[in-house]
Amino acid sequence: MTLRGAALHKEPLTPGTLKKKMDVRVAFGRYFKSCDEGRYARRVG
Repeated sequence: MTLRGAALHKEPLTPGTLKKKMDVRVAFGRYFKSCDEGRYARRVG
């Protein structure tokens, strides 16, 4: 998610929006993985 991407989708770039986008990526196993206490980390590779 980038500022450009948020602008194109006409969504404000807020912590809630970022969390929603990250949750989708984690659910599909793309780019990020879930860590402790609701945090995320980049996947290797």
